[in-house]
Amino acid sequence: VENRRWVVQCANGGISAFIDPAGQIHQGTTMYTVKNEFRAIEPRNGETFYMRYGDLFAGLCVALAFAFVAVSTFISYFRK
Repeated sequence: VENRRWVVQCANGGISAFIDPAGQIHQGTTMYTVKNEFRAIEPRNGETFYMRYGDLFAGLCVALAFAFVAVSTFISYFRK
């Protein structure tokens, strides 16, 4: 879903399905089902925010958490 691409999952003895760019599963099978499925999928060329910046948001959240811990430790150290 982060890359907004189609996924075609084929498995021997597992679940096979077509997954669209929004994450919706189409024509999924159950375990150990023998079935032929056909679907037209369209390739996509553009970049998404996640493809361009990766885990930038997660890194910012970690940095912000460390900043809060540092500030609270600093404040509690000098209050005593």
